[in-house]
Amino acid sequence: MKAEDRKALILMYSKQLFSEYGYHMTQISDIIKRARIARGTVYQYFKNKDDIFITLLDNYFTTWRNGLAKRDSELDFSKITAVDFLKQRIKTTLQFFADDHELCNIVLKMGVGLHDNIEKVIQRLEGDIQTIIKEELYLGQRTRNISEDMDTDLVANLLTGAVLRTALYYFVQEREAFKDKTVDELAEGITRVFAPGLFQKVPSEEQETNDPS
Repeated sequence: MKAEDRKALILMYSKQLFSEYGYHMTQISDIIKRARIARGTVYQYFKNKDDIFITLLDNYFTTWRNGLAKRDSELDFSKITAVDFLKQRIKTTLQFFADDHELCNIVLKMGVGLHDNIEKVIQRLEGDIQTIIKEELYLGQRTRNISEDMDTDLVANLLTGAVLRTALYYFVQEREAFKDKTVDELAEGITRVFAPGLFQKVPSEEQETNDPS
């Protein structure tokens, strides 16, 4: 087996165990037993359990960012509306969580309350989501789809919370409820809540010309 394949195997079984039993209850010995490898094999690739856990999270966040970039490359920005773009962004992030229940469980449910190094990695995903949302809100303000006086920090926090809480509920806590929903429907629902308060109509040239101010 190639070195990269063996490393991926260790990560796969570690992910399963972390999701099933949590970070604290999972030991290196459990990973060795599940993966059917020698103890020394783990330490060829990872320093310790923290290193395995953080590598899983880092890989997860990289996949999410790459997914956003890929999705953006497929969009025709000359035709897509601001509302549709919001919905696509929400859908892409929800789909990311839905596609890997075990990592979704680790990040959104079991990752809270761990020591600083791990919490910082988990918080980075939330921070990245908020940063991207704020950048897109600023773009919306420049194109006059969004009011200039809108509190972008508040809106970014509200949207991030809505997406993460929705993912936690439907993909981790109440997975049975997700059987009656699709990612499209969830994204549509969140968009319907936020879009009316976010977007304003862009004034036409005629309206701007006749504006007495």
